[in-house]
Amino acid sequence: MSGKNGISRRSFLKVVGAGSGIAVAGCSSELPEKIIPYVIQPDEVIPGVSTWYSGTCTSCSAGCGVVVRTREGRAVKLEGSTSHPISQGGLCARGQSTLQDLYNPDRLREPLARETGKPFLPVKWQDAVGKISAASSSGVAVVGRPLTGSISSLLKDYLAATSGRYYSFEPTGRSVLEKAAELAFGPGARVSYDFSAADTVVSIGADYLETWDSPVENSRGWAARRDQEKTELSYTVHFEPRLSLTAANADKWAKIAPGSEKRVLLALLKAVLNDQAGNVPAIAAKVRELTYSVILSSTGVTEQQVKTLANRLRKSVGLVVAGGAGVNGREDAESVVALAHLINAEIGSVGRTLLVHQAPKTEFTGEKGGISALLGSIAAGEVKTLIINDVNIVYQYPSDALTKALAAVPLVVYCGMYQDETAELAHVVLPLSSSLESWSDSEPRDGVKNLNQPAMQPLYQTQGFGDILLALLAAGKIKIAGEVTSYHQYLQQAWKDVVVKSGKSWLELVQQGGSFSKPAQVSSALQVGAISTSLTPLPEGLVVLAFPTVLSTDGGEANRPWMQEVPDPLTSSVWGSWIEMHPELASFYGFQRGDYAVLHTDAGEVEGPVYVTERIHPRAVALPAGKGHRRMGRYADGVGGNAFKLLALAKSGDRLLSATSLRAERSITKSAFGPVLCTTQGSDTQLGRDILRKTTLSQIRARENHKQDSGKHTAEHKGQHGEGHEAPGQMYLQMEHPLYKWEMAVDLARCTGCSACVVACYAENNVPIVGREQCEKGREMSWIRVDRYFADDRSADQPVEGFQPMMCQHCNHAPCEPVCPVYATYHTEEGTNNMVYNRCVGTRYCANNCSYKVRRFNWFRYMWPEPLTWQLNPDVTVREVGVMEKCSFCAQRLREAKNNAKNLGRTVLDGEAQPACASSCPTKAITFGNALDSTSLVKRKAGEERAYRALDHELNTQPAVSYLARISNDSVKL
Repeated sequence: MSGKNGISRRSFLKVVGAGSGIAVAGCSSELPEKIIPYVIQPDEVIPGVSTWYSGTCTSCSAGCGVVVRTREGRAVKLEGSTSHPISQGGLCARGQSTLQDLYNPDRLREPLARETGKPFLPVKWQDAVGKISAASSSGVAVVGRPLTGSISSLLKDYLAATSGRYYSFEPTGRSVLEKAAELAFGPGARVSYDFSAADTVVSIGADYLETWDSPVENSRGWAARRDQEKTELSYTVHFEPRLSLTAANADKWAKIAPGSEKRVLLALLKAVLNDQAGNVPAIAAKVRELTYSVILSSTGVTEQQVKTLANRLRKSVGLVVAGGAGVNGREDAESVVALAHLINAEIGSVGRTLLVHQAPKTEFTGEKGGISALLGSIAAGEVKTLIINDVNIVYQYPSDALTKALAAVPLVVYCGMYQDETAELAHVVLPLSSSLESWSDSEPRDGVKNLNQPAMQPLYQTQGFGDILLALLAAGKIKIAGEVTSYHQYLQQAWKDVVVKSGKSWLELVQQGGSFSKPAQVSSALQVGAISTSLTPLPEGLVVLAFPTVLSTDGGEANRPWMQEVPDPLTSSVWGSWIEMHPELASFYGFQRGDYAVLHTDAGEVEGPVYVTERIHPRAVALPAGKGHRRMGRYADGVGGNAFKLLALAKSGDRLLSATSLRAERSITKSAFGPVLCTTQGSDTQLGRDILRKTTLSQIRARENHKQDSGKHTAEHKGQHGEGHEAPGQMYLQMEHPLYKWEMAVDLARCTGCSACVVACYAENNVPIVGREQCEKGREMSWIRVDRYFADDRSADQPVEGFQPMMCQHCNHAPCEPVCPVYATYHTEEGTNNMVYNRCVGTRYCANNCSYKVRRFNWFRYMWPEPLTWQLNPDVTVREVGVMEKCSFCAQRLREAKNNAKNLGRTVLDGEAQPACASSCPTKAITFGNALDSTSLVKRKAGEERAYRALDHELNTQPAVSYLARISNDSVKL
């Protein structure tokens, strides 16, 4: 007789008879075909114990070092490498989400090939490689991103053997920074930035806390100057047409007209020079001829503002940076960024905050002109075989001309991880391995040579691009130096000189993730090239800005469900894109928030719901890039609009102009159909509540002076005022904490709202993805939310009061505990509020009684499509339908730290136990530890002048989480 689940008594007894180590899995009535444990267990694998592998994050070109946690051969978590000079322990949200590319259910699993007009069919690797090799005797072209490291050398060998050409394409425009450095400081010059050394930071369009340059490194440097431990806070000013994450964290945000970035830089240069010849007399003479009224006309910036800022830069250690979506939207973007370098030279910042290095060119960009040059070669019939390496050019290129050109190429080969828009037009599709499955190296900057090792075996029949090139060379019977047969061997050959110079072995370099040295700085002498000081007219009419966000850039991460469900830090929007519009513009077109709009440019049109906000210039319309895939996977397809389809292409052809004029005659129209704007934050302001607190440096100093005066007064009248305030009386006997009392401190002065902690919590604690429909009902499951509060004064030049990570507060007087009828939630001897999942019956009384609204209820049994189940942390229970869940301070990590300490015969030392949110935070805004340890950092943080506990004064909940008030500089009107 079979039960409702379809398993018979006989089958059940078979499973039980197979041994006590086997459990009934998924109600299957069939026994596993093989039950084979390790015959010879690998030395590095201990069941139940994590193994960590060093590597490199490849989600962007910053080149952060990572460590990958594996369990029994599965990668389950990524964190920043503490020994890497760029990441230093931090890792952004996109970097952590790399795990979901590895286990994505829509990944390509084997090579595919097809005849023109016919469907794809699986083929063997040797057949696919043989077909490509046979067609590659001449007319070969390769398209991809700019390359560094050994792969660029191998690609050059392949191109030399086939007389091929390489065309690079990077829509985010990072190449602008490289070219600008050479314009200012000569050929081979490279620059890096030290935000921690800057007293004054002025940014023109460069969203350095979100996506510009190296966000993790920049955020860490910025945060080092934003807390009370420094005698002076850095003073930060940001010029941009819309409110970005950097603008939200700046002391002052200046809302400039779109396209006016160069004018602001020229005015600032003129004010800094103050009629002096400066380092470049020729440019100074041209700038002197310009008047402020002409330069700043219609920009939204005044002469007095520029002079005030220039005076501050001259008197302090300053840093001026430029770039971002608005600057990349100019044909002369390199010259604009170089103007910022020129200002840094004039204020003496070169060698202090702007570090200049002279290094050989490490990037391989190939032919000039990029995609435009490729289209010309195809039109001329010169391309017989086109190999596209991991760049979705059909999705990112704004014109249909590329699609038509691909149809004229006899053989199109696509190397990628998804059957996306570009793969759809190929003849052969080769599946790439994830960076967690393959060997690679890179050189993001001088002195940093990254080495990435596979953390696990490939899941499918995939290969890295290096191995693909070697296979093509072997198929053509072309030999290269060293006669290697795998890219792993090729890397070992290429790194021989590095191994000798470092004095370390190959394995030691693999273990530390590469070879790192401090590059020597060169002379700060300017070698100014073609830096233009001409004033180009501001764009007429409306300008559409396509901006990258902390959760999406060029669309490569769109099929990672975490990147869709984690709310955008500023709009709190999920599962879609939006169109930012000023109220004046919205009123002109008759839009209200949530209405569906269609944007038109000469390149194309994009639809989306309207987000009405005062925090954008009236002549600008903005929408996030990286959304709106037509074909990539179940989490990306049809979600939002593709902003790239609105943009124009630079004359050079190697990047997109991310700021483009809307079509004059039909710029914006209204549509009655389309998805609504889905947001997760209920209120944009605090509504008069004191949940997130702010202070200024002068207020802190005033309190410190008052405290000192009070101390002197008490000393003079000793014994007459008592020894201090009495602790509040309690009605009940307080729980004792004999060994540990775990607490957390969140420094709001350091928190940028980047959401790295949110993604870290998703990954560590098996938090399910619920999808758009449930998010619209307020049923998101995230254990941490980052609340963003706007200022009540909508015209303020500091429009965001701050960002506040809100998780379970682990209250000592927890309102959730006394209302639970089955004692599923209780207080522990270590000061945490725990959940016993198998006790919970789903009454939701605890959620109703929670003052902080941080408990989540499982309305359904949320499923992870195979093989996303492989990413689940085996140390954390997967919760069932009808169960309440919440932050546990990563109880599994606490347990591991206690077990390790117990084996050493001691208690846990400060810093040894770290929840996932604290360990991944790029700015180290989150501190965790034992409050019973008087020397612990969390104890010191909780005792600071800025520390407070949310709502504790009103409710006496006695949270275990302390917040340190956000600090800003005293108001100085620009």
